[in-house]
Amino acid sequence: MMESIEVAKQYLDETAGVSIWYAEYEGRDEAIQYANNCFCETFGMSVEEILEKKKNHLVNPPGTTNEVIERYKNEDLTAIKEGLFLNRSPIESGKDIEVVKIRFDQGVLGLFKFVDAGSGPGKIVLRDLDVEILSVVRGIRPDLLE
Repeated sequence: MMESIEVAKQYLDETAGVSIWYAEYEGRDEAIQYANNCFCETFGMSVEEILEKKKNHLVNPPGTTNEVIERYKNEDLTAIKEGLFLNRSPIESGKDIEVVKIRFDQGVLGLFKFVDAGSGPGKIVLRDLDVEILSVVRGIRPDLLE
């Protein structure tokens, strides 16, 4: 099990198919401390540009409601409190986004991937998620898959 973002960076940098970021919180304010290439490509920004921004300004396009921004923060804080947050949501016809947020080091390690649509709404468990996401989780926090 990897204990810190510094130790995990090389492993995460080699992960091509999953967008990954790491953010630390101070109260409800967060700052991204790490983003892999897939995450950067998804948002069309360099690592340097991402590290200069707060995640909510990066992830949410203009016009995103405060309600949605607060929901994302609450997901992160749930991960910090409970250790894990999972979500699969439809984004367009035939496509879903899978999101995993893990309490890690001093913050939240987030992973997401666009996947073919799943079986519909309902409770998901970690083992139901995409194999590439599971591979990252296995490399960082194998205890979550026991």
